[in-house]
Amino acid sequence: MEHPELRCARVDLDATCPIDHIQPLVDELLADDAEDELALRGPRRLTARITRVHPPRVTTPFRAREDGTYLVTGGLGGLGLQVAAWLVERGAARLMLIGRRGAATEAQRAAVAALTTRGVDVRVIAADVSRRDELARALATLDPRAPLRGVVHAAGVADPSMLVDLTPARLREVMAAKARGALHLDALTRDFTLDFFVLYASMSGLLGLAGTGNYAAANALLDALAHHRRAQGRAALSVDWGVFAGVGLAAARDDRERARYSAGMRGMSRREGLDALERALASGEAQLAVAPFDAAQWVESYPAAAGSRRVAPLLLRARADDRLTTVTTARARLLGASAGERAPT
Repeated sequence: MEHPELRCARVDLDATCPIDHIQPLVDELLADDAEDELALRGPRRLTARITRVHPPRVTTPFRAREDGTYLVTGGLGGLGLQVAAWLVERGAARLMLIGRRGAATEAQRAAVAALTTRGVDVRVIAADVSRRDELARALATLDPRAPLRGVVHAAGVADPSMLVDLTPARLREVMAAKARGALHLDALTRDFTLDFFVLYASMSGLLGLAGTGNYAAANALLDALAHHRRAQGRAALSVDWGVFAGVGLAAARDDRERARYSAGMRGMSRREGLDALERALASGEAQLAVAPFDAAQWVESYPAAAGSRRVAPLLLRARADDRLTTVTTARARLLGASAGERAPT
């Protein structure tokens, strides 16, 4: 995304392929091809496509278990508190909210107090989820009479940086909470029977956005982890969120960074996000992206993406919508014009 003059492609190799069998990879590296994400599986060449999906509306609202505990990492941040309140709305009686500094601000303490006044047992724990020992200590405090039933991993750090300015330290800082924290959660919750294991990922990991190389990598790991868990028969859902209005990491960026990050994406309201989360949980999918997305506007910001076959299904739909709008508008203008205003035929 930052260097459209280069052909950048991701190739996933077959783990069972002999290490000296590299000709297919050489062929891909030398190819003049618009495919930018593919997998080689023996003689098969699998390519990726991003398509629009419409999960069915939820007819039976999600219900949390009153006898279980629900863990939210990044639980004192804007998105974490939103999903915590939603869990309470859906019947959760016990929450464990983990944040690096706990409830450090007056607003955070007020939000926690609002939950407890509704009769909810809220445990706030100051822990760094990128440190396995701290997360293990937090989980060790769970009441065995209210076992862990669900996990929402909403912890994350953003540090926008173009690749030429990215340092190992800046990469590690962003990868720590989101990526390493997710791996620790995966390992430390395997003995629990979970109804859901939700990873808050980002559209940056799906589409690639300039200035988010470190953040995109962390979120791509979350997507991969969700598929890995599902392949093992365990609960997992990675949601590649777009931009939330006034909350989340994108809201903390300056105007220039925010405009670049949100190109083609309208900010979602709290209600839109939570409704989408409920539909995503009911979908049975391992990975879904959620964003009010204008593909045509996105390509205006990233013109090199117009040639990507991976996003072609989105762009074809956008172009078809544009043509329909143009034809409909022209017809309406003709029908609404007076006889004198219409061009002679």
